Amino acid sequence: MPLTWRSDFDKFVVHGNFARRGWLRWSQSDGEENWNVYWANIYTVKAIFHPDNGYRLGDHQVVNHFPNHYELTRKDLMVKNIKRYRRELEREIGAKGETAMATTGGYGPYASHGSPLLEQVDFIPLTFVLPSDYSLFVEEFKANSSRPSSASGGAKNLPNTWIAKPTSRSQGRGIFLMHKFAQLKRWASSMYGVTSGRPASASMYGSTAAANRTSVARETNGATTGETYVVSAYIDNPLLVGGRKFDLRVYVAVLSFRPLKAYIARKGFARFCGAKYTNDVSDLDNSFVHLTNNAVQKHGENYNDEHGNKWPLSDLKLWLEARYGRDRTNRLFADIDAMVVHSLKACQNVMINDKHCFELYGYDIIVSDTLKPWLIEVNASPSLACSDANDRKCKLRVINDTLSAVVLHRMARDAAFADAVVGGGETEKAPAPAPPLSTSSMCDEACSGSAWWAGKQRKLRTTSGAMEHAPATIGCLDLLVDDTNNL
Repeated sequence: MPLTWRSDFDKFVVHGNFARRGWLRWSQSDGEENWNVYWANIYTVKAIFHPDNGYRLGDHQVVNHFPNHYELTRKDLMVKNIKRYRRELEREIGAKGETAMATTGGYGPYASHGSPLLEQVDFIPLTFVLPSDYSLFVEEFKANSSRPSSASGGAKNLPNTWIAKPTSRSQGRGIFLMHKFAQLKRWASSMYGVTSGRPASASMYGSTAAANRTSVARETNGATTGETYVVSAYIDNPLLVGGRKFDLRVYVAVLSFRPLKAYIARKGFARFCGAKYTNDVSDLDNSFVHLTNNAVQKHGENYNDEHGNKWPLSDLKLWLEARYGRDRTNRLFADIDAMVVHSLKACQNVMINDKHCFELYGYDIIVSDTLKPWLIEVNASPSLACSDANDRKCKLRVINDTLSAVVLHRMARDAAFADAVVGGGETEKAPAPAPPLSTSSMCDEACSGSAWWAGKQRKLRTTSGAMEHAPATIGCLDLLVDDTNNL
């Protein structure tokens, strides 16, 4: 029998994928529990897993977020978890040595790419969480008031530029750059009531802070009083194409955190700024120079409606190979793979690994002019809006192959899920769906939810009941990490 789906999103790239598979759309008359796959927003998932609502997911159901996905997708928690992970890795390397870690610690495939293990984990800029780290940030700000720029090879000094982002907002809202201590003091006074080097409590906000808020709001892109912010050293030497800054949107499908099992999509895109890049201080408040978010760039005069200021990842890779060679380009993408794996391992032990959950993360990555990737943030709900035909094809493919991977994973992992989906051994095949986007015959069958899966589910297990290796490729998804057999 076909699967039943629900969604909180009125987007073609979601609904079109479900319809293409011949799955049935859930309706209120079906009852709250009669669905199999729910593509929900983060607030719905929070409500589903809230302990007070009494709702429990059945063996036949999956949702597209883990209960505490924010351990990776909230900017301050991401930084905290990655910093902790690096400290733990340093202790392990000190005790065992890097060679032993590479061969026994689950890091072998990434250590072989040429970057030392600790160097691989150095993928977030120097970052502070405010207001808790305010005093430490002030010390660093003063100490680096004129730091050498890697963009100039240290030949000249550039302003001490930092980028501040609210931890719980998206689409470029609330982001701003600063380079003067006077800016920092004025902003901190407005936001946190800081008057003498440390944040005041909310009850201590005074008239001075209130008087500053209107002007500060203009300078800081609408910052809200008391918000938690992450403040990072600004990457002032980004790789440029045609003189313009860009970042990468890389999709990662996580099927399980314990054991860790994830795929990375080879379809993605680069998002470009409309204005040419400059690190001149007079342009620090120009969002069209510094912020690649489509929600920001689409309001600029240089925005291109035909391609949405985006390049397919495959086109960018061709450009890189022509400029830097295939080996150096492959090294960059290998470093990105390692970055993703390490970021997932960083929150692996704190993530609630509910078997009903999966994630499709959107990683935002900036590449420096030395071809070093920097992780900017991870999105729990990457935008499903499409700026052009190529964007729509990319997102259709990624979601299609993610759904195929999810069904394959659950069928192989959980006999109860397989029985629930196929009706406990029912042999009648469901009506054939529209041709799926995936070229894999295994994934094609996953689209129909037919009783064929009762046999396939058994074949995906060994005679001892252990799970076999996951498929190395599912459509545009490449297997990134599978710790299943390391348990």
